[in-house]
This record gives sequence, C-alpha cells and structure tokens, in this order.
Amino acid sequence: MPSLFHIVILDSSILYAEDKAPAANPEIDQFLDEYSNICTFDIYVPQMAQEEILYQQTNAALKAIREAEDSLRHLSRITARPRRLRASRDVIERQVRGKFTRWLRRINGNILINPISAIDWKSMCSDSVWRRKTFVPEKKKRESEAGFRDAIILHTAIIFIENEKRDVRINFLCGDSQLRSEFNRATQDDDRVSSFTTLSDFGSYIRLEEENLTADFIKEITSRAAEKFFSPGDSTCLSSTENIVEKIKLGFGNIYDNPEGKQSILQFLSRAPGEKPWTQGTSSKYYVGATEFVNKEGDREYHWKTKISQIVLYTPTNQANTFLAMSLASITPMGLAVEFDVHWHTEIRSDHSFRNIRLDTIMLSSKKFRAITDSELDKYRLREQGSGTDS
Repeated sequence: MPSLFHIVILDSSILYAEDKAPAANPEIDQFLDEYSNICTFDIYVPQMAQEEILYQQTNAALKAIREAEDSLRHLSRITARPRRLRASRDVIERQVRGKFTRWLRRINGNILINPISAIDWKSMCSDSVWRRKTFVPEKKKRESEAGFRDAIILHTAIIFIENEKRDVRINFLCGDSQLRSEFNRATQDDDRVSSFTTLSDFGSYIRLEEENLTADFIKEITSRAAEKFFSPGDSTCLSSTENIVEKIKLGFGNIYDNPEGKQSILQFLSRAPGEKPWTQGTSSKYYVGATEFVNKEGDREYHWKTKISQIVLYTPTNQANTFLAMSLASITPMGLAVEFDVHWHTEIRSDHSFRNIRLDTIMLSSKKFRAITDSELDKYRLREQGSGTDS
C-alpha cells in the first residue's frame, strides 16, 4: 500500500503534447506508473484546461482532414471517380472528447467544473481591462485571449482548494510562469499547497518526501540545489567551478558534425567527396533546466541530476538536402536538439547548508535532429542575432 497521498491539479501546459495522437502528454502516464508504488494520487483537471486541449486536438484533426481531402481530390481526378471523407467537425470533436474521457477514466481523474457562480466577475473584468494578474500580456504577444482562460483555471484551482478541508498535500502542476506565480501568491498562506513547473520537479519532491523529510525542508533544499548548480553571476556555483560548458564542448563536440547520424542514398550520392550534408548555423546558449533529486546515501549525502539543453540550427548544404528539408518541415527550420544529464552530489547539514559539492559525471541523454518549433526558437533565443554557445 503506498505510504504517500497527493492531490494533483494539472494545467493545460502539463497536458499539452506536440503529438496530438495521445489524449494527453504521455509523460503523465509514465509518471503515474513510476510513482504508483509509493504514492496514491487524486488527479484533477480544470474544465477550462480540458477544453483547451480538446480544441487543439480537434483543430489538428480538422487540418489532417483538409490535407486528406486535397489528396482525395487529386485521386478523384486520376481515377475519374468522386471520393469523399465523411467526417464533420461535430463528429471529430465528439471522438476527441471521448478519447480524453477514456484516458481520464483510466487514470482515475476528475474534471473540476468551471465555478461560474463563485467567480468574482467584477474583479476579473477589472483585471482584464488593466492587464493585471493572468491578463498581463506576454513580452512577444502584446495582447492574448489566453489571459481569460488562465484566469478561469486559476479561480477553479483556488476555489477547489478552499473547499478541500482535509489536511493533505495539494499540488498545482503548471508550466506557465505567470499563471503559476499568481497561483503561488493566492495560496501562499496555505501550508498544504505547492506548485511545480514540470512532472520531473514534482517527482523530485516525492522522492525526497519518501526520505521522511518535512515539506519545508524539501522546498528549501530543492531551491538551494538549483542555485548551487547554477546562479547567474555566481562564480562559486558548480557550473562555474567545474566549467560544465567547456566539459560538454570537449567531451561531446563531435555530435554536431553529423546531426542526422545517418544519411539517405539520395544524400550520399548528391554530395561531393568530403562534403557534409548539413551546414551548422546558429547555436543557442546552453539552457539550464530542472535540478532533480536522485537518491540519498547515508544521512547527509544527496545526489542530484541537472538537465542542460541546447539547440543548433542547420541549413542544407546542397539541393538534395534542400528538397529533403522542405519535404520534412516546409519552412520550419531544422536543428539538432541535445540534452545532457549532469550528475552531482553534496552533503546537506541539518541547518540546510551544502558542503563538499562534487561533480560525478555528464551524460548525453538525448540527441534529435528535427524541425524546431516557434516556441523553441523563442525559448532558446534563436531568432536573435549573435547567439553564442556559452551558458
């Protein structure tokens, strides 16, 4: 019988997956499978978050139908026989909704209905007009209707927590920094509540909780662990003292020479002797991701894993690759997305101080040559000129 219990509220940013075939992000299922032996979860999805995912998936399906119809029209001309798809928007939406409902039932999840009657609409209207709270526009998007959806999700979560009287851990998983910040501000006086950016952050918390550590101690050391690995301008953090970026460059520099890892017959025959099929272009800086707790040895030695990622853009060297790039990703840029796991450990004293911080190893955990999304171009600042390769 699992010894831990957590209520989990999932924002649409956690449910989201680039691939629209699964009902939701497959990492959620993997997470639940991994931790089901030590923790029981009550999963909740705000109705507005559910509807946003259904909207995205329905639109993806309708786009696929339009593309299929174009192909069928071409087939009809070739065969001189009319051919049609019988799939209306209503049918697609119903099927997508059914897929999500079955997934939610399988993980024993519940929908938090929009609390229409309990929302202070006067305050929300004022926040919207004056661009406050979730309505503050993103830097790259002057105005966005996402603020309203986020506001409904925020109120749904807060009202649910206010009505939950049990002394249990309640966790809001949300990758949207602005929404999570407003949630933290609204729930700061409730000791039962925590928020996490990713599933891996939440998993790190659960592993620490399994060590019979208090919630306050866990929050303190996880925050400090991230700072001890990397803090801008701090020459004493591990990434600086161990010169992690240089170690990555020296140890893994050859992975950038042939980003695909293999080549097609067309590519091989079309290039000149010694010519590389892809030319390396702009490189992002190294992006420091989450620091996760791995395990504890003895009373004081804590082992951690910090993610570091980078994206390097490439342009095709010759016409054959130009055709290949266009067929793979239209006008979407191609790039090599790499992730490294930096393993390290430290002693943590009862006063929360970190002692004897040591690097263990650096491992290449992922290497994918693929189309790079707009959100990645923004996140890694690849639209900006003069992007470097330093941390």
